[in-house]
Amino acid sequence: MSGEFGALSGQASQKEELFDSIAAEIAPDPRRLHLLAARVKRNQELLQAAMAGVRDVQSRMAELNAAQSTLNTYDRTGQPSQISRHHSKLEHKA
Repeated sequence: MSGEFGALSGQASQKEELFDSIAAEIAPDPRRLHLLAARVKRNQELLQAAMAGVRDVQSRMAELNAAQSTLNTYDRTGQPSQISRHHSKLEHKA
């Protein structure tokens, strides 16, 4: 939640150990399992929201790139027309 992505790798091994300890129990505590299930569900919701946000950003960036390269307008007869912008690349040679 705080965006500390560097801590994720350390948390992965800690989570593996916790899952292994629960799996090793003969009769796991139902309250612990319920709490774990609730946390897993919340984590999944957060990950899905983050992925949706990334998809939205990708879509918006594609729209902005398209807007920079073309201009949608109408010609004198009222028909849609698209004007492409050509990027001129100036090459410097030393």
